[in-house]
Amino acid sequence: MKKHTLAGLLTLAVIASALPVSAAQDPEALLKYTLTSEGSFKEESWLTFMRDAVLTEGTEHYNFASPMGETIVPEIGNLEYLGSDMYEVQLPLEEDNVNKTGLYTSKGEELFPCEAASISLPKNRENGDARFLEVIYTTEQTDSEEEAIIYFTEDMISFSAGEDDILYKGYARVFDTQNKAFVEGVELDRSNRNGFYDLGESFAIEHDNITTMYDSEGNQVWETSGTIVGNTVDTLVVSSGGKYYIVDGEGKELFTSDSSISDAVESADIYKIYDAEGDTPYHLIDKEGNRLMEDTFGIVHDSAPNAFLVSKTGDYDEIIAISKDGSTISENAGYLSNVVGGYSYISVEDSENYIVVTPDNYYADLQQIDSSNLIFGKDDKCVVLNTGETPDIPAEEADGVAPGLAVIRQNSSSGTYYSLYDLFTGEELLPAEYARIEKAGEYILAAKEDSTGTRTWEAFHVELGEGMKGQSA
Repeated sequence: MKKHTLAGLLTLAVIASALPVSAAQDPEALLKYTLTSEGSFKEESWLTFMRDAVLTEGTEHYNFASPMGETIVPEIGNLEYLGSDMYEVQLPLEEDNVNKTGLYTSKGEELFPCEAASISLPKNRENGDARFLEVIYTTEQTDSEEEAIIYFTEDMISFSAGEDDILYKGYARVFDTQNKAFVEGVELDRSNRNGFYDLGESFAIEHDNITTMYDSEGNQVWETSGTIVGNTVDTLVVSSGGKYYIVDGEGKELFTSDSSISDAVESADIYKIYDAEGDTPYHLIDKEGNRLMEDTFGIVHDSAPNAFLVSKTGDYDEIIAISKDGSTISENAGYLSNVVGGYSYISVEDSENYIVVTPDNYYADLQQIDSSNLIFGKDDKCVVLNTGETPDIPAEEADGVAPGLAVIRQNSSSGTYYSLYDLFTGEELLPAEYARIEKAGEYILAAKEDSTGTRTWEAFHVELGEGMKGQSA
């Protein structure tokens, strides 16, 4: 997969990635946003918001800046937001040096300098919130794809060789973001890079059909011959010797089966298990193998913490959506998307309507405004996710910046102003007094403009956490 350069960022849509949930993901908890003021500053140069970062104009390239507009790394070539207030920052590449990538926080802390070639999230943390990262360093060019660990085309990186790519030998290390140090004694060569998983207090590497788990000090915790066939945020599913195992981050085998197991909901430790000899081939289980509901279906297609798309037989017809208690949500389900926590949405076949599922309810006959950010409407008003209510928040003026977080445009005789709403609760977080509102990682920046056009930015830390419980429409 190629990584876009900053030169092409102006043509890219801003990526509104999900914020980490601060509390433990209690499936019964409803979420809400909290804003905390970080201060304000006058805009001295035009701010650009790309990939959940604040950028300012440099001499030849953009500068990576803090939420207060202060330069952290000048003249960068590329960056990626990795979640958890961490940024992969790359300086412009040189012909004979591609080790130009470092790791920084938005407040300017250098976790390691721009001396690596690339940083990768673990396979089970692709939405961010990772403790352990895989960091690649190059050593020399090679003509052998078998020897190469990474490939470059001009100033782009890929993990499959292209016709014009320059191939590099190298190695990878594991960086512990909690201890802010590389894990000693664990180094990965190209053949190791089949699988890398973050299990919170430990990490696992799959290599030549051997799965090895290490603690944060680099000590081996567990090892087995076998292939990783599924994963959640804190467990692995390993196939070994004709059996399937669910294993936690301490190497403890929580459940063993002769039947195939695969992950169903990574964020909620829900799995599906296939039993070819049973009348109902698929069961949903927790990490200890307990069934979550009575089986009334043949195939589990898509899953979320509180909703599942299933068929009643082994065929692919008659796909329905059911809730976690087994009751039917929709007899005519299209597709299911899990967005954040216990919140998901379902399309309805032969219709433009959608269903939103929350931790304790669901709401039907909704119109899509920005589904990836859980912005839905009804009767031209935004839907409050925790209650199903539709207060006077115009849906057509809503712009989602994160799941359940919307900037609302309001036009008046004195001009256009923007407000910020938490659509989990319906609360107005910022009033309609701002000329611009943007999101940058874990921060919201909102600008007021005086009569001369000078902008003063206010910075707020934004946190998505446990809020109301048990409320429903």
